[in-house]
Amino acid sequence: MPMSATEARQGRRGAPVIAVLAGGLLLAMLAWGAVEWWAQTTEPPAEQTATPPAGDTAPGNPNAQPSSTP
Repeated sequence: MPMSATEARQGRRGAPVIAVLAGGLLLAMLAWGAVEWWAQTTEPPAEQTATPPAGDTAPGNPNAQPSSTP
């Protein structure tokens, strides 16, 4: 029995297709927002200063010549 194009169609466009697309977009936006929020809570502070090494690294006499032995 021959079928018309409308009868052979497996599905129809309409509200269910739009609802699935909108739901998927909403879930993607929620996931993106959750990742952005998580990244903000785990990033280091904006101004991070380095800790100087322990001990005095400046020479006692700034005009002194370097020693020949390390």
